[in-house]
Amino acid sequence: MFQRDDYLLRMIGQMTEAFAAAIGLRQQKKFEAAYEALDDLLHRLSLPNRQVLKGLSVPDVIDLLTQRGVVNTDKLIGVSKVLREEAGVARDEGELEAASASLNKAIRIYAEAVRICRMQRTALPEAEQLASMLAEADRRGFGPDACIALAYAFEAYGRFDEAENRWFDAMERVSDVAYATVYDQGEKFYERLLRMDEALLAQGALPAEEVREGLDDFTRRFAPPRASE
Repeated sequence: MFQRDDYLLRMIGQMTEAFAAAIGLRQQKKFEAAYEALDDLLHRLSLPNRQVLKGLSVPDVIDLLTQRGVVNTDKLIGVSKVLREEAGVARDEGELEAASASLNKAIRIYAEAVRICRMQRTALPEAEQLASMLAEADRRGFGPDACIALAYAFEAYGRFDEAENRWFDAMERVSDVAYATVYDQGEKFYERLLRMDEALLAQGALPAEEVREGLDDFTRRFAPPRASE
């Protein structure tokens, strides 16, 4: 436990130092130097550089940080924060498409980290960090996988209203191939809520009556056709 605490303190210190340097370089319009500061941070954290991370899918990043079935969520969160800072550099440089891509990937990775922390029964990362990134993003650019990751993350944070919205977004964007699977996941979300205490649901901004109404609406709009007997 103490070793992990020491590691986290060192990691936080390294990230704080690197991000401060990158922000200073952004202000001086030294964009390449800012990118180099981020790559140097990734190297110190024993992570691939930005170009390698760009070429990896989010599941690939998670696999990279998994050992013996356990995901290193501290590093996963670190990757998300580096990508968010990269998005800031790209935005200042006028590369808006690249900035959006980096920010959206940072958001999905952070949301996946929340989900995995809940599965591994470790402390959840700060909800404020996710909310801050979402405030900067154009959610119209989120694909179905990002919407699903956000749905699980908001559920973990107890924001059931936001989780519900993301399940609807996911169903509107999912491919035909994954449609039935995603529908089942969304339906199970409502089933979990219906087993919860009503006070907890109200606290999560989705009272029990709205959960039932939401399930009815979800089923009416998205239920896949049943195979004929």
